[in-house]
Amino acid sequence: LYRDCRCALHHTAATGTALRVRASGPMLAFSDSLVEVNRTEFHAQLKDEIVRYIEELRSPDGYALRSNMKKKFDYICGHAAS
Repeated sequence: LYRDCRCALHHTAATGTALRVRASGPMLAFSDSLVEVNRTEFHAQLKDEIVRYIEELRSPDGYALRSNMKKKFDYICGHAAS
């Protein structure tokens, strides 16, 4: 889904693959030749996951997670490893 279809969720909901984006139904449904994504549920669950991730970052026990995030953002921003 991420590799082949992610742009469909942001653009026209049409891809060259067997993906159908809907506004209802289960978040993901698979058949032999088709993947169906409920964009509404996908978005809601993605927002929930981001909130959970932020809570983990803020947790006193989240040192390793914060360290990994800093490494990733340093790389993205072109900062040399320190």
